[in-house]
Amino acid sequence: MPYFEADEQTQAIVIYTEPGGRMEAQLAQWVKDNNSRLPIIAFMAGKFMDDEEMQGMSFGHAGTIVEGKEDSATEKIARLEAAGIPVVQRIDEIPRPGQGQDRGEEPRVRKDGIFIAVEVDDAAADAELARKLTEACPVDIFAEGQSGVEIVQDNIDECVLCRLCLDAVASDPTHPVKIIKLYDNDAILA
Repeated sequence: MPYFEADEQTQAIVIYTEPGGRMEAQLAQWVKDNNSRLPIIAFMAGKFMDDEEMQGMSFGHAGTIVEGKEDSATEKIARLEAAGIPVVQRIDEIPRPGQGQDRGEEPRVRKDGIFIAVEVDDAAADAELARKLTEACPVDIFAEGQSGVEIVQDNIDECVLCRLCLDAVASDPTHPVKIIKLYDNDAILA
């Protein structure tokens, strides 16, 4: 946090968090102990891990294990909110870049929640390509349709730019998939 505080170009912080680990507790304590100039907002993924049948299971890209009640999503949310850090329920509730937000204010909500666009070129009718993309994408952006690759628009906002779809088709010289970062002047994820 001291680095973000010292960086004049940093205007806000958005954290994407999940059950397990202690970083959020450290952040909450830092915010309580310091007068941060930055608005901070959090999104908690994996709240379902608090369900009884999920106890002790690993979740997330790092295979995080919830080791106790203090690592649960419910406890982390309560700790963050007690420190004045709002926790949004959906990714599309994260404020748009450039929308100022003072600490303690309710977040200004993104209406579209879309940060990327996905394009599949003329090879989209290829059934093998559809199979590869469907298997590779952990958030089900791609589906095998009757005419080949279909893009599941309702899942686009779940993309975390993991590159698994790009890696799955990397051997194809035409590289038919493009992930476009709408937040970065439509830069293509390479």
